[in-house]
Formats: sequence, C-alpha cells, structure tokens
Amino acid sequence: MGRLAPGVNVTQAQSELRTIAQGLAAQYPVTNRDRTVTVLDYVRARFENSPTDASLSLTLLGITGLVLLIACANVANLLLGRGTARAKEIAIRMAIGASRAAVVRQLLTESLLLALAGGLAGIGLGYLGVSFLHAIPIPSDFPISLGTQMDTRLLAFSVVVSLATGIAFGLVPALRATRGDLAASIKAGDSGPARISILRGLVTGRNVLVIAQLALSVILLVISADCIRGFQAAWRIDPGFRVDHTLFFSLNPNIQRYDEAKTRDFYRKLTDRLRESGGVNAVSMSSSIPFSTGQSNRKYFAEGAQPRPSGDAPRRPLV
Repeated sequence: MGRLAPGVNVTQAQSELRTIAQGLAAQYPVTNRDRTVTVLDYVRARFENSPTDASLSLTLLGITGLVLLIACANVANLLLGRGTARAKEIAIRMAIGASRAAVVRQLLTESLLLALAGGLAGIGLGYLGVSFLHAIPIPSDFPISLGTQMDTRLLAFSVVVSLATGIAFGLVPALRATRGDLAASIKAGDSGPARISILRGLVTGRNVLVIAQLALSVILLVISADCIRGFQAAWRIDPGFRVDHTLFFSLNPNIQRYDEAKTRDFYRKLTDRLRESGGVNAVSMSSSIPFSTGQSNRKYFAEGAQPRPSGDAPRRPLV
C-alpha cells in the first residue's frame, strides 16, 4: 500500500511498476518469472480483495435504498393528498395574482422542510445506534473497536440525500397541485371532489405511488424470506463432524512475548491440564478451526507432477 505522489495517476504508477517488475523478473528469473504488478485504487482493491464483504455492503445499501424509496413514496402520496385537499386554496391564491412559480416554491419548501426534519431525525437515531455499538463490551486482552463512526462525509451524504428526496418527491405533487383550470378547481372545492372514471383513477399519481410501495415492500419481504431460509439451511447443514458438546477458544501467547520454546511448553501443559479436567473427553489443537476466516493454505502436488516455473501451485486449506 502506498500513496501516489502529487500529479501522478494510477496509469503512470502502473507503467512504472510494470517496468520495475520486468527488471526484477530478468534479475531473479527463478522467483520473479511470469510475475507482474497491478496498481489498484483503495476502493477497487477493497472490492477485489474482499468480494464477500463488498457484496454484503452493497446488499445492505440496496435494502436501505428500498426502505428509503418506500418512505419517500409514502410521503409523496401524503403530499398529493394534501395538495388535493388544498386545491381550492391554491386556486384562489393563483386567481388573485399569485404566480404558479411562487406557489410551487412554497409547496416545495414545505416538502424540503419535511425531508430535512426526517433526515435530522435519522442522523440522531444513527448517532444513538453508533453510541450503542461502541458501548457493547468486547472480551479481549487489548482494546477492539468495531470501526463504526459518524463523520462529516456521512453527515454530508445524509443531508444531500434528504434534500434530493425532498425535491424529487415534492416537486411532482407541487406541480400537480398548481395544474388545471382555476374556475373548475374552485367549483370542485365547493361541490366536493370531482368524479373521475375508474380507468383514470387507476393511473393517477397516488395510485401509482401505492403500487410502487407495494412492489418494493414485496421485494423486501422476498429478500428477507430468502435470508431466513439461508440461515435455516446453514443451521441444518451437516459439516461432517460433531458440533454439539464442543467448545472452541483461541489463544495468542505472542501477547506475553513467548518465544517458540516457551509457546510449545505452554500448549503442552495446557493440553495436559485440560485432559485432566472433569467433564472433558478429548482435547486437540489446530492452527485454525473449520469454517473460520483465518484459514491458511499449503501447497500440494500430484505424485510425479512438476512445479510450475513461476512457483505457483494448487492450494488446500490447512486445518
């Protein structure tokens, strides 16, 4: 990992490092043959080195976006209903001289205030959630942080999203409320809501928003059900060994600055004491446990096979 010098882009760094890699391959053909260097920016490297974490993050972001769209559609539907109820008021104001732009600005300001209030409430709840995560005690010999925090980038993103949703879902109701014949709107306000055909009623903005809400809600339900089924399948899977009445724990003698001889003696004494403890049938040690994220690898070759010139070889997990 390195930081590019001012004025140097990724392409230039890639070209320079490729030249260096070619020189190393020529100077050390045994170990550096067929090896090169690829320069990646930090975000792309995180995606390529941890594709599972990247997919999970994008999935959570997509689910959050669906929830936001559902909430925005709900607010837009309420604004459309409020605009319909205020149709006579808006028509009278425009009839006595108020311009359509002025009325749209007022209605849009109201929707922006609602969006900002919701955004500030969400930021407040997010701060409480981060504080709760920081308050969770993590048993460890040294301090561990979950890395969750709220910074200026997150605050700016939240404010921008709030303003964007306020404009996107408040502009259409504002334009719709100021559209139409003023005299007809005033008469309709006196005689009650106007009658419209069934087909026209089905394609009105409010019904479209309701349909969108239902569709997005069904998508979230399907995703949630699929996640629950996945957890249930993972819970019932047979790993090939007994997992009941089994206790796993990890140790790190390096924290106590043990050398290799002292570490081996510590593990030997620990194993003997555990075997002598009541209620323990068997004790074993391993560099890693099955299905853990800290798996190590060991190279292996088929009998009679020759290693590749580059030294690369198939690998298997070492447990």
